[in-house]
Formats: sequence, structure tokens, C-alpha cells
Amino acid sequence: IGFATTVTNFCLSCYYNVILAWALYYLFSSLTAILPWTLCGQWWNTDGCRDSYLANTTTVSNASDLRLNGSSSSSSGAQISPAGNRSGLLLVDAATEFWE
Repeated sequence: IGFATTVTNFCLSCYYNVILAWALYYLFSSLTAILPWTLCGQWWNTDGCRDSYLANTTTVSNASDLRLNGSSSSSSGAQISPAGNRSGLLLVDAATEFWE
């Protein structure tokens, strides 16, 4: 019983220290001027990362007559695609990539 208690206490101490270290890391990271999880270009980001200010943008190519509501009356066939899907690549917010 004494040996099992010692092993259990050691495991719980390691677990507690890891949780405490992560809490301190996020605390001090949140005190910086620019939060590290708000921008793309970090080591944990993938190719599908996009900055949050691009969340509601639209990519327009080959548009000579475009109306503000997103429709086109041009016969040239303006192609409007949401910025959330670029060539089959699903774009993800930088904060989502950081926390997942």
C-alpha cells in the first residue's frame, strides 16, 4: 500500500505541474500586445489558416460588372466564390487552429 501511494502521489504531482505550467503559459501569453493565437504564420498553423479580419471577404475574379449585393449581370460570367474555400482548401480561423 505504501508503494502504490507513492506512485500515485508522483503521478498526481506531475499532472498538477503540467496543468499549472499550461495555465501560467496562457496567462502570460494573454498579457502580450498581440495575442499569439490571433494571427497566422505561427509554427502550429496549417496552409488553411486565415486571419480573422478576412472572415467575411469574397474573392472576385474576372468581374467587369459587379453589383453590391453579390450578383452579377455581366455576360462575361463573373465568378464569385466565398473566401472560406480556396481551391478545395478549407480555411480555418487562427484561433481555432491554436485551441484545437
